[in-house]
Amino acid sequence: MTALIVVELTVKNGDKLKKYSAQTPAILKKFNGELLIKGKTSLLHASANPSPAYDTMVVFKFPSKEDASAWYNSSEYQELLGLREEAMSSTFKLLA
Repeated sequence: MTALIVVELTVKNGDKLKKYSAQTPAILKKFNGELLIKGKTSLLHASANPSPAYDTMVVFKFPSKEDASAWYNSSEYQELLGLREEAMSSTFKLLA
């Protein structure tokens, strides 16, 4: 069954984000992932206790939950976590 990883983020450092973003496509491909969409978000509705206001969203598609988890937990991707933390504030959610 298809799995999605939904990333909500706000950029902290544009140069570091470019460096991070340049390294992720090859790792995604290795785990059969693909970028579906990324861009700025617009609020349609907020509940009484909305989540943090991130201004950008990215959605990745994988053939399975196992592929998505393997990508996120791979040593190649884990090596980028320090750079990711410098580049953005974010949440990663798995929908499978």
